[in-house]
Amino acid sequence: METTTTHQNTNVTKSIKRKWSVIFFFILTQTLISQNLNSGYRLGMGIGTHLSGNSHGAMYSANLSLYNGKNHIALGPVIQKRHEEVCGANIRYARILTGQEFFSIDGSNDREMDECKRVQLFTFIQAQYLNRARMSYKAVKIEEAAAKQNDYRIDYSRYQLSTAEIFAGFGINTKLTNKLVWSSSIGFGTYYHINYINGLYNERSAPVLMLETALRLNQFRK
Repeated sequence: METTTTHQNTNVTKSIKRKWSVIFFFILTQTLISQNLNSGYRLGMGIGTHLSGNSHGAMYSANLSLYNGKNHIALGPVIQKRHEEVCGANIRYARILTGQEFFSIDGSNDREMDECKRVQLFTFIQAQYLNRARMSYKAVKIEEAAAKQNDYRIDYSRYQLSTAEIFAGFGINTKLTNKLVWSSSIGFGTYYHINYINGLYNERSAPVLMLETALRLNQFRK
């Protein structure tokens, strides 16, 4: 009974920490965005989700970004969907190839919006590190099925992998409003499980495909 209570208290504490971390992140973001930067870059923020074949399943991400009309740099934490815990971070650099060079920071009207191209094509490179993240439900089932033919006795639902990934690819930005952008991208790259255990069905390193979709609130200068 005492063990159950302790476990419940631990889960409540983790939940509170996650919520306050998110609140603090967005308060910090809004504070920075509200400042008038003198450089050629403007601050923004974004939330999104992405998926690759690294055996960890879907991930959520939140980031701060810098943009100067051609170059977009984003950095932020990664949250695993399965356990809703922060398990790593990623950084992305994107280069705008076509389309409107700026997202207006002032309140231009709908007519001006219609005159601007709403779509941008871009290319990007992204690096990600996951620290002791759990495997996805699908990956666990695959490992359990493969383990029946081996002598391994691992609780795959609790097994944690630290993974490094790098991707390069291309995508599309769609301007929904003056400041809100919907971004979709596809990347090709590879992952590497740092603390890999020999005998797993999943390979230590392999080429994978990455899909991502995100919403970004941009504070871009003209």
